Amino acid sequence: MTKKTTEKKVSKTTKKKKKKTTKKPNKTEQRLAKKKIEARKKKFLKAYEVSFTISSACKKSKVSRTQFYEYYKTDAVFAEDVDDCEEIMLDFVESQAFQLVKLLDGRMIRHILKTKGRKRGYGTEIDININKKGTKIIEPKDETDIDEIINNGGDLSKI
Repeated sequence: MTKKTTEKKVSKTTKKKKKKTTKKPNKTEQRLAKKKIEARKKKFLKAYEVSFTISSACKKSKVSRTQFYEYYKTDAVFAEDVDDCEEIMLDFVESQAFQLVKLLDGRMIRHILKTKGRKRGYGTEIDININKKGTKIIEPKDETDIDEIINNGGDLSKI
């Protein structure tokens, strides 16, 4: 082999190495990338508002769960929007629960009283003031005790 052929081979390999290195994106490319990410986040939020599950919203918006959690951790506005969607979902579920209460669904009435009515004495523990010195806590043994209390209008003297 002559010197010229070895020099050509060396120069070809150095050219290949240069092609493999990635160049830094310019400002326009960075702005486009940010816009693309923001568009993906908006698409996710729209899907989440409809489906109320992260998995299905990720599938519909083509955002991986890993990307979702990364967005959630790093973008406070996105995290707040996701939390707002969850509040909307809970409001919807609560409204449906109250529709069942209006239909006199006993199980739902009992559940609402146990959760929302705790301040008024409903729940699995009932706080009764005996005197100014202290309180006595009565724990109903089972659901029938709670039903009796509810049916007696909260009168505990009958249990």
